[in-house]
Amino acid sequence: NRDLRDRLRLEQQNGGPAAVLRLLVREGEQWDTITVSTALHVAASAWKEHQRTPNGSGACSNGGGGGGGGGATIDGKLWSEVRKHVRARADDGDARQFANNAWSLAILKLQDRPLLEELASGLLLKASELKTQEASNCSWAFATARCFHKPLYDVLSSQTLDRADECTNQDLTNTMWALAAIARVDVPLLGAICERLVDRVPQLRPQELANSIWAMASALYEHRPLVLALSERAERSGWGGFSTQNMANFLWAYAKLGYGAAGFLVRFKCEATERMTDFSAQDVVTTIWAMGTIQHRDEAFLRSCTAVLQRRTTLQPQHASNTLWALAAVAFADAPIYSWLGGRASDRIVEFKPQESANAIWALATSTIKDGELVSSVSWQVMRTLPEISTQSLANFVWAFTKLGYEQEAVLAAVQEEALRKRGRFSEQDLSTTLWAFATAGRRDDVFLELWVDAIATTARQQPVKPQHTSNTLWALATLAFH
Repeated sequence: NRDLRDRLRLEQQNGGPAAVLRLLVREGEQWDTITVSTALHVAASAWKEHQRTPNGSGACSNGGGGGGGGGATIDGKLWSEVRKHVRARADDGDARQFANNAWSLAILKLQDRPLLEELASGLLLKASELKTQEASNCSWAFATARCFHKPLYDVLSSQTLDRADECTNQDLTNTMWALAAIARVDVPLLGAICERLVDRVPQLRPQELANSIWAMASALYEHRPLVLALSERAERSGWGGFSTQNMANFLWAYAKLGYGAAGFLVRFKCEATERMTDFSAQDVVTTIWAMGTIQHRDEAFLRSCTAVLQRRTTLQPQHASNTLWALAAVAFADAPIYSWLGGRASDRIVEFKPQESANAIWALATSTIKDGELVSSVSWQVMRTLPEISTQSLANFVWAFTKLGYEQEAVLAAVQEEALRKRGRFSEQDLSTTLWAFATAGRRDDVFLELWVDAIATTARQQPVKPQHTSNTLWALATLAFH
């Protein structure tokens, strides 16, 4: 009733989302399904608003206590009591309540998988009742909570495809984002959404523009007319209204889809430079990576980016690796910056994935910058993760290792053994690169060479070989005097 809803909003204003949920725990036994769902929705909306404030914590705990600005933190004990009331009414709600509850859990970042699975099962039975916005919100909510319920997604996708013309811009972009977030490439649905969005681009909000192109890039699905329309709109807007995250994600997606430097890049750099202090570490790294991928070198802009990055306290392993790779890709060889990034990488080398290790040492070799500590750390990590390393990363690692002048027998022997095990999976470029590396190190092993040359010959019979790779192979065999 209206009085109870007013009380919920008063609790929210005075004590934040946790206060709303504490009221639910105290009086929820007397509430009906709609009121319980409303309380959860009010708490989630308050949490969402809290995240927009400068001191918003950006996280919600379902496994521990701790304070939060405005009573924002929801600890595990409180949530345990709340979920009892939500579950007790799980069979009574209609499709809208199920959808609202799923949305609330996603907003509150409460990854309660058992409850989400129950909600998904309930929604599956009532999916035909969902309006287009509710279906879109469900797709978004379950993707945000990283809960993939295939039967539900199949139904939601089918409904969205059938009613695509009825969907709002937000319905379409949310669904598109959700598909990409759960790595579900539904080509018919993506195609239908893209076709409808092309004509709606002038009405899309900045976040919808960014989400649309990000979704295409993440799903590796290119709809060229939409990409071009989004890019033109971004250029005309001058990036006004875009958050720093949306700016970085837009540029990342454009580069990921294989597009080169565009007209919007000039205005992008101007706007980014003015707002660079607002960029998070992730935003800066994403921007630098995109610049490297599209091979766009702007020394002043890159210095601005790296200067801000050096002031950020949190730098993930992937951040250091991606930044080193991107700077090397555009021949930006600034020794102090590489040294700083190398130090951050060495500090957390045990967390590096094989590709991140290979990218870091590849960057040093490409830029001809020696960093003994980083090379030693990367080599150690590569040895630990050899069974997991891809053939391309293995080839790039040994190429960089030897190009930098390192010839440690233990490392080269381990790489050679792993390369032999995986030789059937090497591309013709990686076969040539690996052979070049061993020749550069002066390492001759006739058994290895015979098997390697046979692998090169097999690959050459199946596909064309680039002249440079042929030249490198011949040089390596001549250098090792292997006939």
